[in-house]
Amino acid sequence: MRRKSLVLTVVISFLALMSSPIGARAQSGLRRGPAPVMEDFVPGDVLVRFRPEAAGKVDELGSRYGLVREERIEGIGIERMRLPAGGDVLDTIRRLRNDPNVLVAEPNYVARLCLTPNDTLYAGVDGFANDLQKWAFAGTDSEPGIRAEPAWDLTTGRPDVTIAVIDSGVFLTHPDLAPNLWTNPGEIAGNGADDDANGFIDDVHGWDFYASDGDPNPDLGNGINDDGFGIGDDNTYHGTFAANLAAGRGNDGRGVCGTAWQCSVMAIKIFTDDGVANTFHIAEALAYAADNGADVINMSLETRSSNTTLQEGVAYAIARDCIVVAAAGNDGFSSAVYPAGYSGVLSVGGSGHA
Repeated sequence: MRRKSLVLTVVISFLALMSSPIGARAQSGLRRGPAPVMEDFVPGDVLVRFRPEAAGKVDELGSRYGLVREERIEGIGIERMRLPAGGDVLDTIRRLRNDPNVLVAEPNYVARLCLTPNDTLYAGVDGFANDLQKWAFAGTDSEPGIRAEPAWDLTTGRPDVTIAVIDSGVFLTHPDLAPNLWTNPGEIAGNGADDDANGFIDDVHGWDFYASDGDPNPDLGNGINDDGFGIGDDNTYHGTFAANLAAGRGNDGRGVCGTAWQCSVMAIKIFTDDGVANTFHIAEALAYAADNGADVINMSLETRSSNTTLQEGVAYAIARDCIVVAAAGNDGFSSAVYPAGYSGVLSVGGSGHA
């Protein structure tokens, strides 16, 4: 157990690097600037939890408000329901909250990724293309980095420690990640069946909650802002970058290395190619990671709207002994962001060296 705790400590050290951009302004969740405004939400989506005694009449109750049930997070009891085109989400929520059968009613808020590297190959310190990893992990000159090299003398990770990367997807064939992918021991690849009866068909290396399939590779996109919330194809490589920082295979003479280069990566995709997700899918992803054996869950993402669905997804994972880590954010505001602001979450940020 002590050995596993040591491995987890080294894994977590990478998140101080990952959860804000190199040289970011935010640190330890502190932000400066004006108070945040209400976050955008998915048009037509309403998240509802009904009282247990109303479980048999969810469809009937929903129809009173013009709602149709779409999907449910079993472990949390939250329903995602849809209004017809043009339905007023906020007015429907107001009316639902006055219904004695309803415990929770809220919008399906959007969340955005907290890291958008735009450097060529994520490299280049003072013009030297190969300096970034050295600066980040070990430091160069007077800049200390995260001091990974002394930690590697103690451990470089272990395959039975699984890091769930809830992000924009992971290139499963990436040469530094393919050897370290988590593999679902109860699933048979490509047979179109839910072999382990966990509710997900062919989830061999993870799941894509955006497309509802077992292929968590990123969407390459088309250069267009299709979802209306982000920038076209702005974060296609974000999840692969995050996974490589966590557990890219090291000491193999090629590519990059991760902080804990022998740990396993569970690939969980929730984001569109434009870098936007919603809180229902984040909560689903948290429950999936916890139910399938993740030890650490990384979420380099943020929403400024606290909501029950996301909070209970976090609580569900923590109750199942997951270390949940989230980004403190990029924008320099003093108000909290979520999930980093919830109790039990390790909120981390980064800063430039003076």
